[in-house]
Parts: sequence; structure tokens; C-alpha cells
Amino acid sequence: MRLEKTRTQIQQIRNATIKLSYGGYIFLIDPWLAPKGATGSLLDFNRGDFEVKELVKRSIRMPICDLPLPVTEILEDVNFYIITHLHPDHFDMDNHNEVLDRNIPIFIQNNTEADFMKNLGFKNIKILQENGSFLGKVKLTRVEALHGSVTPCGPASGLIFEAEGEPTIYFAGDTIMYDGVKSVIEKFKPDIIILNVADAYFIKYGHLIMDEEAIDTVHKLAPNTKIIASHLDNVAHAYLTRNILLHKLIEKGIEQEILIPNDGQIYDF
Repeated sequence: MRLEKTRTQIQQIRNATIKLSYGGYIFLIDPWLAPKGATGSLLDFNRGDFEVKELVKRSIRMPICDLPLPVTEILEDVNFYIITHLHPDHFDMDNHNEVLDRNIPIFIQNNTEADFMKNLGFKNIKILQENGSFLGKVKLTRVEALHGSVTPCGPASGLIFEAEGEPTIYFAGDTIMYDGVKSVIEKFKPDIIILNVADAYFIKYGHLIMDEEAIDTVHKLAPNTKIIASHLDNVAHAYLTRNILLHKLIEKGIEQEILIPNDGQIYDF
């Protein structure tokens, strides 16, 4: 199903990959488009940094699920790519990124990652700005994220989308719940919040993204905001699946307040 540029639409692709129609443009955020299992297991990475408690998790190949749509359909009509941070579950670090059009503008969080993209042949590289960048009537703003409860697993970014006549959208990105998230919500008063909530965990870094307690906290901070739970069912070091999350939200009595999209699902706003 094609997104319509005249409407605000959010499509969950897989993991943190989101396709967004907003303000007359279509954005592809964190395009992890490798086939099922092609990125490899935690055993293929630096085990000192990416160690987990359970031996069984080490050998699970990622992504765990297939893409819900053909890659050609996912890439259709995209005007901008955005990479919140260069981790292999947010961007294909190997040849699977070759499907991305090198002429489409790509937003990156810092100069180091911009250099990486330049070496891959991208021709129109932009740095996400904390004071915002204007794309027509759309203002795209980088906000801070804290990607680790023990120590950060590298820099990460959240995103704010603003445009006259459109809902304000906050992509929290790979972050735990901390004062920075609260400050963003208080400052921008988003109408829609997308949270990465698989409760991924490494021994060295601690909890990497949010869990059900964080969702509950965000909901209490913004009780009238639509909250979408993303980044589920596709990384081996996660402790929440869609099913487990739903049961935990039921226990908290907020299951009707949180949207848990299936891969490929589209929301209209």
C-alpha cells in the first residue's frame, strides 16, 4: 500500500524502520532492509561489547523476521532518508544498503557518520540540527537520546517533526527513559510519540531502549498523546516481544492507550 503525501501517515516496516508521510514528503527512517537472518548473530560482532546473559541469544540470526513488503515498495516515493544512529539494526552496514538511492538526501547525526555515508557514495548528506532544519514547511529537529542505562552504546538521536496544520511527532529513537525524554515532551508537546520499546540489553551497556515501565511513564507525562510502540521482534538481545508487551500493558491497564503495530501496518493521523 502506497503512502499518500497529502496525509500524515506512519508505517511500521520492521524493527525501528518507519516510513512517514508528513508535510508533503515521505521519509524513510532507519532503513534496515537486509533479508531475514542476513545481518548475522551476536557471535558475528564484538562479543566483549555485545555480550548477553543467555547463551541462546548469542546465536539467533537477525533480523529475526522477513520484511513485510518488497524492498522496491518500501523505497517507493521516498524523498529523504534519516539515520538516527549507525547501528546494524538501524542501517545495513554491508552490501544490503546498496538498494538505497545515493542521490536522495540523507540525514545523519554527526560528522563521523556523515563521512561513513560519503564513503558509501551518498551525494547529498545533511547533519541533523538541534536548532532544526526546514524542508519546505516541515521543521526537522534533532533531540538527545541516552542509549544505555550503564553507559551509552554510542551516540543516538531522537527526532521532532513539526509543520503548520500537522501533528507534532516525536521519534524518541534508541533511548532509555530519562530526564531528557521528559524535557523533550514538555518542550515540544508532541501529538504523536514513537517509542523504541523492545528492552534490548547488553551486560556492558545495560538497558539500551525502553520497556513497559518507560511506556507507562511516558503515557503519564503525555496522557492525551498517541503512543506507538516500535522496535519489536527483530533483535536477539531484546526482552520484550509484541505479545509480552501487550500482556504487560494489560497488567497496567493501559493496553487501549498504546498502539502496537504489526510490520507493514499503517496509521492515519
